[in-house]
Formats: sequence, C-alpha cells, structure tokens
Amino acid sequence: EKDAGSDSLVLKESVGGDAPTYPLSANSLSLLAFSGGLYGIGIHASAWQQFISSVQFMKDTVPATDFWAAINFWIFFAVGHPLLQPILWISDVLHGTPGPKIADLVPALFLLGNAAAIYLVSNFKEIRNAVNI
Repeated sequence: EKDAGSDSLVLKESVGGDAPTYPLSANSLSLLAFSGGLYGIGIHASAWQQFISSVQFMKDTVPATDFWAAINFWIFFAVGHPLLQPILWISDVLHGTPGPKIADLVPALFLLGNAAAIYLVSNFKEIRNAVNI
C-alpha cells in the first residue's frame, strides 16, 4: 500500500492486528535489478573487455559493410537461438527416428510425425494457443 504523502511503499504483514510495517522505495525492485546487472557485469568484466576488444578489432580490420553484416548476423543468432531451440530439439528427435528411410534421407516416422503435428495444430485451437501459433 502507498504511504500517504510520500513516494514509498509500505509492506504490512497480514497476520495480527499491530503488525510491523516495512517502508519500501517505489523503485526498490528496479534498483535491485540494476544492482544485480552491475554485479553480473562486474564479475565478468574481463570477459566483457575481451568481447569488446574483439568487436573493436573486427571493426578496425574489415570494411564497414562486412562489419555490420557480421554484427547483424550475430544479433540475429543471439536472439533467434533461444527461440529456435524447441524447434531444433524436435527436429533432432524426429531426424533420429529409427526405422526405414525415404530416399535414404528422411525417416518415414519423421514424415508421419510432421503430418501428425500439422494435423493437430491445424485442427485444435487449444494446441495452437498452447504452442503460441
């Protein structure tokens, strides 16, 4: 609850009648996250320094268009990798499926698994919502 006439929050314990109150700054969570971020950067300062010097070396030694193409690819990979991991996992599982292969390339159960997944996603709204499609 907000304390009247100030910018601080007051945390009250809900048990008992005269429970103690603990004043919290309105920005306490932001300050905690900021402090944690600074701590994380600080303990890995040598790695950050090496990373920044490597990027600077790359920028100094290649043409600007090549540099920005590489940086954009790196950003795409860094952002896309966690998003694609579930897809890559199921792809590894399906490609490693035992059984006969079609054209000595794709396991037959891989194609059946894909067909089943496409059918389920296209016919059931709940599944589409669950996998955020």
